[in-house]
Amino acid sequence: MNNAAIVPDGTGIRLPLGTRVPETKHARRGGNPYPPEMREMVLASAWQNGGGVNGGNAALRNPTFVQLRLQGKFPHYTTCMNWIRIH
Repeated sequence: MNNAAIVPDGTGIRLPLGTRVPETKHARRGGNPYPPEMREMVLASAWQNGGGVNGGNAALRNPTFVQLRLQGKFPHYTTCMNWIRIH
């Protein structure tokens, strides 16, 4: 299913064909990035689980983070791993 055709209000309802949906902005294209506190929390949880990429991998597979990610309240796994690799 085309994600662009789903109503962005979180109900998961598909719009009729031909309906225009405004594009959501990514942080790199003028959207809102995650706050610095979110990045610090991800890095702190990786550090507590052994540090580095392996510690981050273990921390980010935590069921609490997975549930928050499914609700759209936590960054994607790849985003978090990029933050860990950078720091």
